[in-house]
Amino acid sequence: MLSQFGFLGADLVRVNTGSDFGPPGGTVVEKPLTKSDADALGRILLVRSAIGRVVRSTTMDFNRKSAAAMVTSVPDGEARKELEEVIHYVAGRGRLLEDSDTFSVVVGASLADKESFGKEIVPGATVAIQGTIFTVVGVLEKKGSFILDGAVLMNEQVARELFKLPSSAYDLIALRARSRDDVEDVRLSAEKLMRKRRGVKEGEEDFSVVTAASAISGISDVLLGVNIFVWIIAGISVVVGGIGILNT
Repeated sequence: MLSQFGFLGADLVRVNTGSDFGPPGGTVVEKPLTKSDADALGRILLVRSAIGRVVRSTTMDFNRKSAAAMVTSVPDGEARKELEEVIHYVAGRGRLLEDSDTFSVVVGASLADKESFGKEIVPGATVAIQGTIFTVVGVLEKKGSFILDGAVLMNEQVARELFKLPSSAYDLIALRARSRDDVEDVRLSAEKLMRKRRGVKEGEEDFSVVTAASAISGISDVLLGVNIFVWIIAGISVVVGGIGILNT
């Protein structure tokens, strides 16, 4: 399970509304993140870059079948190159998105696999998302992560128009620290800044700031809890079974 998150950069810090876990963009929030927030976070001394992203859970249609997909926006210009580097986006077939692309997408390896739609998606194929037709220009190299392998990359402005989103709203903001040693300081600085910008006190945050390491650690804790629960259930089963034997 933890191998699913191996692509996360050790120098990454994620800012999003709500709790630490769960995909962003799944629910409507009263006070979304904004481009202004991204600009302010990008001015933190130890932050190399701050990239806002639109993330929406939806379905994609192909070959008369539908499958769940997570549309994730890609910014223009230098921010695009920075994002491709930090998330390790690599086209296994075709190419990655370019600034000039409009109704074009890049799909993850799992979505492109014939098991999803009964037919393999290759560059040049057309898919439908939210009733709009897109041309697939590339398929991501397989990472062994359901997050990347099930993603649909789309240019930011196209994603905003498709999901009818405000021009300034983001579902999350990805911060890249100048070095791995700066990550914790970046997290603390981002929390302090966002509390001030959103007018909330410490302990009353309506947002979360998570490092890749803390996200993986949190998942480890959840898995540990599940494993303990399974062992408890197994132990009860053994005890009940033993009592049953004694009573026969």
